[in-house]
Amino acid sequence: MEAYALTDTGRVRSMNQDYIYSSPEMVGSLPNLFLVADGMGGHKAGDFASRFAVENLVIHITKMNNEAVITQLKTGIQKVNRELYQESLTREELQGMGCTLVAAVVEGRTCMWQM
Repeated sequence: MEAYALTDTGRVRSMNQDYIYSSPEMVGSLPNLFLVADGMGGHKAGDFASRFAVENLVIHITKMNNEAVITQLKTGIQKVNRELYQESLTREELQGMGCTLVAAVVEGRTCMWQM
């Protein structure tokens, strides 16, 4: 499998709060992993939130073993969400931050995803 990842600031904003991860190789027990996070525009630290979510989800997925793909994605996202919220409570400049996150894995001709 070949994979390409690209993000762009677009024409409206001067700063890009997107953060992406693309691995056509194994990540933990998953055959591949694709992540897209987008910081909530207009809110504090959206760029921090999107980067935090992606980087920490990769770490969690790497540590999981032989659970179903959707279970790994769902459990990992829930853990990262809790950790991101806790991080927002520790620093005033991060309060109110957030991001969207989509995680996907491709097995054969099937794409499994979780938000």
